[in-house]
Amino acid sequence: MVENKEHRFGECEICGSDPKVINIIPKHQENGSLITLACENCALDAGMYCVNHARPHMGFEDGTSACKFCIDDDVEERGSKLGSQFYHEVEKSSKKDEILEFVGIWDEFVTAITLESSHKVMGRALITGAMRRKITPEEMIKGTLENGPAFLLPGSSGF
Repeated sequence: MVENKEHRFGECEICGSDPKVINIIPKHQENGSLITLACENCALDAGMYCVNHARPHMGFEDGTSACKFCIDDDVEERGSKLGSQFYHEVEKSSKKDEILEFVGIWDEFVTAITLESSHKVMGRALITGAMRRKITPEEMIKGTLENGPAFLLPGSSGF
């Protein structure tokens, strides 16, 4: 971060440059701010800018981030399939009852709001969690089966 200098709006708060385009990235600052104004290079270096969509990531309360557009693209491509795979694997799990009780309450709430199928909603949760953790959705499924439903939540054990 640029120090010993008064920040001017439109200036990168990381390197101090004055770019044509400033990105608002979800990089938390020591002063308590939950965002940082960054040039494209600094946003890329922070891992909070998507080159494919030429947009900054959205941030989450725990400090992780992911590209909303990458999430949406992946959900459209394979969200329902991943959700179906998740429920199939849960049926064979020793933690089946625990996982289904947790997911059932969550699923009822989210599907009522989004009007999407249970499988697509679960696929979105797996894809979002995977992108935030920088793992695959299949690893999200495995982590949930091994650690229980709390693995799906941000800030949980194993996250």
